[in-house]
Amino acid sequence: MIYFDNAATTKCSSEALDIYNEYARDYFYNPSTLYAQGVKVKREINQARTDILNIINASSSDNLIFTSSGTESNVTALLGTKKKPGTRIIISASEHNSVYQTSMELKRRGFEVVFVPVDSRGLVNVDAFSTLLSKNVSLVSIMHVNNETGGINNIKKLAEMAKKASRDILFHSDGVQALGKIKIDITDLGVDFYSCSAHKIEGPKGCGALFIKNNQYIAPLIWGGGQEFNIRSSTENVPAIMSFSYALRNSYKSLDENLKKVNLLFNILYDYFSTYKDVKILSPHNGSPYILTVSLAGIRGEVMQHALETEDILIGTGSACVSNKKNKRIPEALNLETPFANGLIRISFNHNNTTEEASRFITSFEKIYKKLSNHN
Repeated sequence: MIYFDNAATTKCSSEALDIYNEYARDYFYNPSTLYAQGVKVKREINQARTDILNIINASSSDNLIFTSSGTESNVTALLGTKKKPGTRIIISASEHNSVYQTSMELKRRGFEVVFVPVDSRGLVNVDAFSTLLSKNVSLVSIMHVNNETGGINNIKKLAEMAKKASRDILFHSDGVQALGKIKIDITDLGVDFYSCSAHKIEGPKGCGALFIKNNQYIAPLIWGGGQEFNIRSSTENVPAIMSFSYALRNSYKSLDENLKKVNLLFNILYDYFSTYKDVKILSPHNGSPYILTVSLAGIRGEVMQHALETEDILIGTGSACVSNKKNKRIPEALNLETPFANGLIRISFNHNNTTEEASRFITSFEKIYKKLSNHN
């Protein structure tokens, strides 16, 4: 089987899984207990936290809380931050559904939610963003790497623009498709909050993190025993946290090497799709090579997905969170005209994928494309 849907999730590495099993089996103690075994586990969680903060070049005054997912991190950042009632919240038109749906909840609570438009690559229109900024803005949330196209937003520039408009504006970025795949210097980015997820980088599902600049205040969404600095109560998922820490350290150790491998695959398929006049490439050539998204004129994305599945090739049709729903928000945000609006497919790579798999994909796609085109 060829697995080209790594933006949806990655296979947990055997090493990360070994660490998970070790902590689930041998070091299963509750970190909140006062006996030596529990204290040791608590110390190791804090070391994992420090390791992650060091990897992203955070300062000593910054903090990181562990959550259950990138989605929870996004929701915590949007709902938990201090915002004056009635103020403006800016998000990009192509944000992940967790950010979009949470912003709709904030709108129901009386906030003004506005969407900054994006281009066909999913990148924020900087000029339009500038016109939306004012002293009445309390929060901005713009993803780092677009999960649909792989386009990389200039978060540093956008954060600088926001802070120039008002020092009180809080800036959040969804970094789920960026962490462990491209170089991140969180201090240089200048964001206040940054969301992360383990299962996108060969770690386990059920574990994420939220970076918090200068240990800023966030109201908890989950109350209880006061774990994670009173922000996220509940007994810590120790096996997943330790596995997440390993997965991130491992990905950074091979970051450049992995980028080269994935870039080769991206270029092979990018060049191949460039030969089709009825295939629109949405992913920018200078974006994250981990994601290649194209749209097919006259062929539904899910039809191509299932046809490739019969060839033992798995791809996506966009964000896994909305791929099973009739959702036109993203195609509209990317300005896809009618022939292409329903034909979006997302091919996403991992460093374990090979050029042979890319060649097999081309052979299968070409056969299926000709067959489906003849039926239109």
